[in-house]
Amino acid sequence: MYRIVKEGKDGALLGIDSTIPQNTTKKVLEILNHKLHVVHVPHRYY
Repeated sequence: MYRIVKEGKDGALLGIDSTIPQNTTKKVLEILNHKLHVVHVPHRYY
């Protein structure tokens, strides 16, 4: 996670493609210090 903070470009989009617990996206956003945009992309069954 800290590598993403260090190397990520300001305003980039970080997509979390996984099943994650509630409020995880908010916690990640706090760690990233609002440097990147964070979205949750839930798994879908086709």
